[in-house]
Amino acid sequence: MKSAIVKRLLFLLILITVLFKTGSSQTTGWYWQNPLPQGNTLNSVVFISNNIGWASGFNGAIIKTMDGGSSWETQHSGVTLTIRDITFTDEDNGTAVGQSGLILRTVDGGENWVQQSSGLSQNLHGVSFYDQNKGYAVGEQGTILKTDNGGASWEIVDVEMNVDLYGVSASGALTASISGNNGTVLFTSDGGTSWALQESGTTSALLDICFVDPDHGTAVGTQGAIIHTADGGENWTQQGGTVGRFDDVSFTDADNGIAVGQGVILATHDGGQNWTIKNNECGWLNGVSYTDNQTCFAVGDHGSFWKSADDGNNWEKLTNGIQKTLNGIDFYDAGFGLALGNWGTIVKTTNAGILWEEVSIVNSYDLFDVEILSPSIAVATGYGGTLIRSTDGGNSWETINSGTQQALWAISFTDSNNGLAVGNNGTIIKTTDAGLNWVPIEIEYTTYFRDVHFYNSNIAFAVGNNGNILKSLDGGDTWALLESGSTSQL
Repeated sequence: MKSAIVKRLLFLLILITVLFKTGSSQTTGWYWQNPLPQGNTLNSVVFISNNIGWASGFNGAIIKTMDGGSSWETQHSGVTLTIRDITFTDEDNGTAVGQSGLILRTVDGGENWVQQSSGLSQNLHGVSFYDQNKGYAVGEQGTILKTDNGGASWEIVDVEMNVDLYGVSASGALTASISGNNGTVLFTSDGGTSWALQESGTTSALLDICFVDPDHGTAVGTQGAIIHTADGGENWTQQGGTVGRFDDVSFTDADNGIAVGQGVILATHDGGQNWTIKNNECGWLNGVSYTDNQTCFAVGDHGSFWKSADDGNNWEKLTNGIQKTLNGIDFYDAGFGLALGNWGTIVKTTNAGILWEEVSIVNSYDLFDVEILSPSIAVATGYGGTLIRSTDGGNSWETINSGTQQALWAISFTDSNNGLAVGNNGTIIKTTDAGLNWVPIEIEYTTYFRDVHFYNSNIAFAVGNNGNILKSLDGGDTWALLESGSTSQL
């Protein structure tokens, strides 16, 4: 049986990457196996041509493609903070902003990212550069930053507003526009020294704004908000007639634009007079980049990546693998492993994770842990007292009576027959016949157990909330509370 530490490390092998290069036969250290190219939620995407682009998101993720999204490589951002937005003015010069005032800068296409000082702790949501030197960043509580030297120094601009700002678009050498909460639109004509409030005609949060020239701009946001200007923001008109939420918008010229958001992709080819749904099965998308009148890219939750090569009419999903939350994993040997997660998800590999195959089961409860007892037998636990068992190597599963309705968070076997499962409200159950039958173990504690592990056939440990650690010396029949010195959840 695998130790809890080994199981956690194997879990990380699927979900966390330190270094990978998609399409390469050589991998070093930890690398993504599922999904590919990676699974961090992506918040922003920028392409400077049909082939060269970057995307960024959670856990400091930055990835780059040189072939239009067919293959990707990670770039080392040097941070684990969430990156909210990324922009490039050419193949070399780029800036990314995000959590806790984060600003990153590269002058070599992302080979090296250097952290710049914003002087702030507020989250930054948007960034835009007119050229490699002139740029703006915006964020929480009315935060506006500007730079004239590529971010070597950033100046805080005081606009005496406490509204969260989300999007910024540099439309000219001296002009730029900002969007934010409560329908806020700000405009500068002096390079960001002063900002004027414009009448947007909406109270919706405007989550992004895009100008293709000093006159033509579009902003999108919550409650289906799409507003457009053809005179630099002196007048804004409502467009779309839609509902839902749009997180990002990108135009390639005054007529052609794409908006993405809550499970939908919209396109316009007449400056926003008409918006049409092009895809409503894409999941939640956070960022979009429209490179020319044919090619568009969009990114979103769980690392999803979409591409259109026909003006946004048809979209191809470039992300490979299962994009569902996985909670537990176990390997029987170097090749055969099972992982499981929410909504009854079970995936199987027989080649050390090179390929993962999703297994269909009837149970749709969230699954939390799995133990492989032999090449054929495996047992898994989950929500609501769920216990399922496979006798054919994980291809099919039957429901086993656990005798409890409590969530079972963890399972551990000391050999092919004897095992324990633990869960909420002090639940401990035991089997001596490879998981076919289970009996409850009565204890005096109501700990919400999160893990259990056999040290040998007699000694076992269970851990849970409030720093509780319980130890058994008789294979799990009786338990004693140990002093952990902690009140945290273990």
